[in-house]
Amino acid sequence: MQTVDTLIIGGGAAGLQAALVMVRARRSILVVDSSTPRNRFAHEIHGVIALEGTPPLEFQERGKKQLRSYGVTIANATVDSVTDNDRTLTATLSNGETVAARSIIVASGVDDVHPDIPGLEENWGNTVLHCPYCHGFEVADKKLGVLCIGEFSLHHAALLRQWSKDITFFTNGMELTEEQRADLTRRGLALVDGPVTAFQDGKVLVGSTPHAVDALFYMPVPHPHDEFLTDLNLERHSPPPAMGGSLIKVGPAGATSHPRVWAVGNVVNPPAQVAVAMGEANAAAIAVNAFLVEDDWI
Repeated sequence: MQTVDTLIIGGGAAGLQAALVMVRARRSILVVDSSTPRNRFAHEIHGVIALEGTPPLEFQERGKKQLRSYGVTIANATVDSVTDNDRTLTATLSNGETVAARSIIVASGVDDVHPDIPGLEENWGNTVLHCPYCHGFEVADKKLGVLCIGEFSLHHAALLRQWSKDITFFTNGMELTEEQRADLTRRGLALVDGPVTAFQDGKVLVGSTPHAVDALFYMPVPHPHDEFLTDLNLERHSPPPAMGGSLIKVGPAGATSHPRVWAVGNVVNPPAQVAVAMGEANAAAIAVNAFLVEDDWI
């Protein structure tokens, strides 16, 4: 069984950044990653200086290549379970291997759960989008739609008004108050009532009536990849509904309720963009190394 100072679970932006800091601190590490980052459906990364326009999978491969130049091993796998063994944690991987680690940084991300409406998931990352800061500039001044999936969609619609004046808000069966309707109308949004039945060929179908848009925005519900940590009984919290049902609770620098486990990026902060996730991971890696500096002498 391999033993490392730090096991890093996830090889997206957060995991790669944490790995870089740890290996440059001369720590033995293993990165476990399935090569399915959350942003793989997007054409390009935006809003990150010097990475502007980089395809997500190209970014990931470039990061992995840089880590390998330091001698880092990246296992193409997922983690099935983690158990506590006093001063180490044992992780069982999907490839059958087991790893003993003195510390773990969880950067395993989330899956985006889409409404059960035909055409949404199929067009995700193309004409179906979520983040105005990530994708708004590319569709600025075009005809946009906002699909209502809850209270947060009202804020989403108001935010998108910064990128376009031509926005249609699809209530999707949600009953809006008169105040909510008045606010959306005041901002210049058109309202279309009734359940959305499909999205196809750039058209939002409400019943059998098509409404053409250049892009449709909504926030899918994030599902965190953290089931493999169940045996550790980490403390959790319930964020607002738009951020998912339950997330691992973290403190400064991503510290969890277990003294040897840190968690960063979308798995604990679903709205975090690439730059934010990398910043969280950088801080966590520094904290982990500081912990190990003391643990070395116990």
